[in-house]
Amino acid sequence: ERQMMANEVHDSLAQTLAYIKMRMALLQESMLRHEDERALKYWTDVNQAVGSAYSHMREILTHFRSRMDPSGLIPALQSIVDGFHAKTGIVLEFSNRAPGLELSVEQEVQVFHIVQEALSNITKHALASRASLVVERMPGHYQITIEDNGAGIAAAGGPTDDGKPVREGHFGIEIMTERAHRLGGELEVSSNAGSGTQVRLSFPITARWHEARR
Repeated sequence: ERQMMANEVHDSLAQTLAYIKMRMALLQESMLRHEDERALKYWTDVNQAVGSAYSHMREILTHFRSRMDPSGLIPALQSIVDGFHAKTGIVLEFSNRAPGLELSVEQEVQVFHIVQEALSNITKHALASRASLVVERMPGHYQITIEDNGAGIAAAGGPTDDGKPVREGHFGIEIMTERAHRLGGELEVSSNAGSGTQVRLSFPITARWHEARR
């Protein structure tokens, strides 16, 4: 979990702060040269980046303060679903097709954070109006699917300063994939521009948990 926190801080904050540092140097140079128009542009860039960094920090604190419902994974997911529309404006449908779900506490925590991250990506990037969360028990494995009707990963974000596309959800996907591997499972993400995104987590029912997390 410490490594996960380090990844979150690095991916969402360190890069933004590096960008601010570069822009501050350009801002100083423009001010010394009395290039008011360029200075204003760089000041605007810095101001927006600081706002973004502040928002990311609040999200990280919220994420790591989140606690599992003591009743287990399904009540914890239901709690997220119950408040999702009010917080995001997105209708989230939840279907539990795995009665008698049997997971260790550590497995439940990993699954909970994967779902939480996937829903966070929908909120921030998908431009969706509807989403679904399905928990299923399949032959030999559990399967959890999160889908939305949004723009798709390829359409998310805008160009960076050097013209390269922004991939804000990229690091979140890496973290989810790492969590899936700790479950002894795998994460599949499929998306097409304009037709939404699907995140599917699969992991074995009889996984030897202590070996899978090594």
